[in-house]
Amino acid sequence: MTERFETVTTIDIAALFDSQARSRTETAHAVAHALVTQGGFVATGFPGGGDIDGRMRRLLAFFDLPMEQKMDCTTRRHDPRQANINRGYVPTPRKRGWAYNEVFDIGPAVIEGVDPSLAGRAILEEPTQWPAQEPHANWQSQSRALFDDMVGLCLGVLEGMMTGLDLDPLPALAMCRRNNATLRLLHYPPVPDDFIAGEGAASPQRNDELGRRIMTHSHIDMNLHSLLWQEPVGGLQMQAPDGTWREVPADRGGISVHNGAMIEALTGGRVKGTPHRVAGVAGDRCSVGMFHEPDYDAVMTPAGGVAETYARTLLRQYATYDDFAPFVPAEVAA
Repeated sequence: MTERFETVTTIDIAALFDSQARSRTETAHAVAHALVTQGGFVATGFPGGGDIDGRMRRLLAFFDLPMEQKMDCTTRRHDPRQANINRGYVPTPRKRGWAYNEVFDIGPAVIEGVDPSLAGRAILEEPTQWPAQEPHANWQSQSRALFDDMVGLCLGVLEGMMTGLDLDPLPALAMCRRNNATLRLLHYPPVPDDFIAGEGAASPQRNDELGRRIMTHSHIDMNLHSLLWQEPVGGLQMQAPDGTWREVPADRGGISVHNGAMIEALTGGRVKGTPHRVAGVAGDRCSVGMFHEPDYDAVMTPAGGVAETYARTLLRQYATYDDFAPFVPAEVAA
């Protein structure tokens, strides 16, 4: 058994946001190399990064709200009286699933680009279900501001990656004009003794190579890039294309970046989606993820698939989840 994991690379990406920086091309190549060979990296030096830890912790105050107030923001999957199916508060699971956490999702202020004739489109157009009472003054406006800043960071990483791959970044950026993304607040309470990370008939993951307990089942996100801030306790791990698992350090002022499944379509398969998981955290753990997506009307060609809008691809993915399947029209799921 190994004694420790290697860590993913940390890259100061300040040059990506300075068109005059001499090291801009060098930084872009470093970003592309890390995303291709390791599946991700930890970004530092980005605009607004100096107070990123404080901003994230202020958002996480959502989880301090009384349960009844959080449940007022939940979805129809957890309370049939609610309007939203997808975007909202998700309580900790009562049975085995792929993770043991509670979640709150924040979406863009304006949602556009969904084909009016697409069956099931309402799932994609749901607004954020803001709590009736803010955890603290200006919490909602701070959430909106962070969402916008994180979109800017995602676009900078996307442009840097494409440049570093010697590909024209403009077509990729043109697919991301509508700020389509989800800012996700996550809280992992202490895990019950009988909880095993796994889903359906999948072989459950019990421990990592160090014998630490798996908190979140290995999976690949359905998006372009995922950015994740985590508390100093850490726990996030990424798997490189060669099968090597690496620890993601919870650097102060840092945010990790890893690839989603849709990045393959933008890069001709040169960049692969990154399997990732959470392991080894005994007590409470919080993190904040930013899941950057193409516009809903962007036409994508997934690996081994056919060209279709991202909206249709996403609905087809939802149809594979037990708790979403009843809400996805059969003609879209097929």
